Amino acid sequence: ANNLIKGGVQFSFYDVQVDQEVNVTNEGSFRAVDFEAFPYEGALYVQDKMEFEGLIANLGLRYDFYNLNTEYFADEFSPLRNPYYDPSKPYLERGQYYDPDLAVKEKTKLYTRLQPRIGISFPVSETSVFHLNYGTFTQRPRFNQIFYSQMTMFNEIEVIGNPRLRPENTKAYDVGIVQGLPYGFYLDVSAYYKDVTDLVETAYFFDEQQSVYRTYINRDYADIKGFHVNLEKRSGFVRGYMRYNFEAATGKSSNDLAAPVTYFEKPAEGQEAVDLPDPEDIYLDYDRTHKSVFNLRFLTPKKFGLMLGSFRPLADISWSTTLRVMSGRPYTWDETGKGLKFNKRTPWEYDLRMRLEKKIRFGVNSVVAYFEGFNLLNNKVYHYSRTFQNERNVVIWEKQRETIEDYTQYAPYITSQKLYIFNNQPRRYRLGLIFNF
Repeated sequence: ANNLIKGGVQFSFYDVQVDQEVNVTNEGSFRAVDFEAFPYEGALYVQDKMEFEGLIANLGLRYDFYNLNTEYFADEFSPLRNPYYDPSKPYLERGQYYDPDLAVKEKTKLYTRLQPRIGISFPVSETSVFHLNYGTFTQRPRFNQIFYSQMTMFNEIEVIGNPRLRPENTKAYDVGIVQGLPYGFYLDVSAYYKDVTDLVETAYFFDEQQSVYRTYINRDYADIKGFHVNLEKRSGFVRGYMRYNFEAATGKSSNDLAAPVTYFEKPAEGQEAVDLPDPEDIYLDYDRTHKSVFNLRFLTPKKFGLMLGSFRPLADISWSTTLRVMSGRPYTWDETGKGLKFNKRTPWEYDLRMRLEKKIRFGVNSVVAYFEGFNLLNNKVYHYSRTFQNERNVVIWEKQRETIEDYTQYAPYITSQKLYIFNNQPRRYRLGLIFNF
C-alpha cells in the first residue's frame, strides 16, 4: 500500500466596524447603523490518499472553528428590555421599559466542528471503475446576518443581527461509475444528493408590548438531488463531450427574505405563537431541471497535410464549437391570488459559440490567428430578478410580452430597457492574433 498524507491550517481575523447615519432629514426617518466586532475563524485539515491493489481511498478530516467575539442582547423577544423594570413601583421609580444600557447581554462562544471527507474508487472490470464520495461541509453565516444593527433616534431596534446563528451545514453524497468504451470514449454516470440544513431565514419578533424587530434564525433547509451523465473523447483528430445534468432543488426559500417566520411573546386570543410560512416545499428560484453541454473539436497535428514550400496550411488547426442548453428557472405568477409560488418557468436558454484557430510556427516562435463567434443563435436571456421578480415587468411578460423590451410607463415617452432586462450580449464575433516568443 502507498500513502500520501498532506495537511494544512488557515486562520483569519476580521475587524468589522460600521458607523453610519441614514435618512437624517428628520427624527422620524433617522436611522443609525452602528456595530463593531472582531471575529476570527480558522481550520485544520489532514488528508491521506491510500492506494492498495485495486483500491484508491481518500480519507480526510477537517476541523473548523470560529468565534464571533462579540456581545449580544440575550432577550430574544425584546433585546432592549430592562430586566429591572418593575410596573408595581410608582411611575417615576419604574425606570425605562427599554434601556440598552441595562439590557442583559451575553458573550459569544467558540464554535467547533469536525467534518469527515471520504472518497473511494475501485475497478469492477477491466474497463469500469466505481467511485463513492461522502463529505460534510459547513458555512459560517454572513457578517451582516450576525452583526448588523439598525436603530431609530428613539432607541428602537428595527433590524439586528443574531450572533446565536449556527452555520449552514451540508451533507453531500455522490456515487457513480466510469466505463471505458471503444475508440477512446469513456462514459461517466453519477448520482448525487445534498442535504442542507440550518439555512438562515428572516424572523420577526413581537414582544408583550407589541414592539417588533427583524432578525435572522436557523430554520430553513434545502433538498438537492440529481444525476450527471458525461460521454467524452479526449484524444484523436476528433474530440468532444456531451454532458447532461438533471437536478431538483426544493425547500422553503432560496434566500433569507423569502419565507419569514413571526414569533409572538404574548399572542392574542386565537392567535398562534408562531406564524410559519407555507408548509409545502417549492422549487427554489435557482433550480434548473435540465442542463446540458455539447462540445465538438477537430485538431490537426503539426505535420498534417500537404506542404507549400516549408508551410503546411492544414497543420495546427483547431476548430471547436460548444452548445449550452439550460431549462428555465421558477418564478411566480399568481393573478388569481391563490398564494401560488414559483409556479412558472422562465424560457429555455441556449448559447452556441465557435472558435477557429491556426498556429503558424517560426522556428521556436509561433503566432496563432483565431476567429471566434459568440451567441451564434442570437438567443435572448432575460435577467431573472429584473424581469421575473419585478412587479411591473412580470405582468408585461405575461400579458404583453411583445412590448417587454420597451419602457412604456410614461408613454408616449418610450425608452428602451434592453440593457436592463437582458443578461447576455447579442451575436458577436472576434478576430485576433496571439504571438508566442
